[in-house]
Amino acid sequence: MPANQVWTPQTINTSNLNAKPFSIAWNNTDLLLTIEAATGNVFHSTNGGTNWTSVLSVPNVEFTAVAYAPSDDNHAYAATSSGRVWHSIDSGATWTELARAGLPNQRIHAIAVDWDDPLRVFLAFGTRGALGGIGFRQLWRGAVGVGTAATWFDVSGALPSLSLPDLGLSGVALDPKLDDTLYVSNILGVFRSVDGGDSWAPFSEGLPNTFISSLVIRKRDRTLYVSTMGRGVYRRELQ
Repeated sequence: MPANQVWTPQTINTSNLNAKPFSIAWNNTDLLLTIEAATGNVFHSTNGGTNWTSVLSVPNVEFTAVAYAPSDDNHAYAATSSGRVWHSIDSGATWTELARAGLPNQRIHAIAVDWDDPLRVFLAFGTRGALGGIGFRQLWRGAVGVGTAATWFDVSGALPSLSLPDLGLSGVALDPKLDDTLYVSNILGVFRSVDGGDSWAPFSEGLPNTFISSLVIRKRDRTLYVSTMGRGVYRRELQ
């Protein structure tokens, strides 16, 4: 890290100070955060994380993932450990729970929103199904409508043929240049699809043999960043 870059720890000004952050999202000015506790809260900051306010509170719900739409800061999403999804059209001020017919009743570990369409969203499920993974689908694409309307499509494709259904996913990222190119991660590494999820192939060259905890793509130079469990952060320029 360059010498002029400094990291400063931030806390959440609530009674849940002992809980660990679980998922964070950002736009040009604001931050959204979930914490690792069954508090049913999503927190919002407008000053870089110095102060936080609860903007979504649902009893007996654990929020596990949040995301902003890259093309429109007004659109934000929050998901839970039981497969439920909320949508905001005012940058997190108010929220509406989306219809979830067909979605697994499992933990959503990560959300990715289309680079150009704020109503096209992908959900990465992070736990196995009740049958130990058999028939369980890990990656879903949503077409979000007005109010609670949403239609969900299973885009796991050939992931089960790669012996992945028992493992779940830890992250999902969309290529900003190639519409049908997706990346997902889990304990076995990174996998890429170039056909919208119909087929998948390993994409882990140069990575250590360890759990991949998350991944993100920087749009301006199409660089994929991958975080690992205890082995650091890696980057790769996409071709």
